[in-house]
Amino acid sequence: MGEAVGSKLYGLTAPDRQILLFYCPGCKRTHPYHVGNKTGPSWNWNGDGDKPTFTPSLLVYASETTPRCHLFLTDGVIRYCGDSEHDLAGQSVPCPDFQHDSD
Repeated sequence: MGEAVGSKLYGLTAPDRQILLFYCPGCKRTHPYHVGNKTGPSWNWNGDGDKPTFTPSLLVYASETTPRCHLFLTDGVIRYCGDSEHDLAGQSVPCPDFQHDSD
């Protein structure tokens, strides 16, 4: 089970890491950042759920249902790299509020 982390993120806690989800308007789906991961890739996070910053960049590889997405999330603004494969490639947009549907 998870919980809202500020207005932009939704957090899930695993034994060895925290997973922070945000909504990507380029892909029209959520993407995860793994924070504090002890066994694999991990991102640095400024601790702000309203104006999040993560480093380094996030690269989501293309699949049958998702385009390639490469971005920086800085101070609550998503900056899409030019190698992203969706309509927002090369653009910057505010990170939308995370809307979590309750079951």
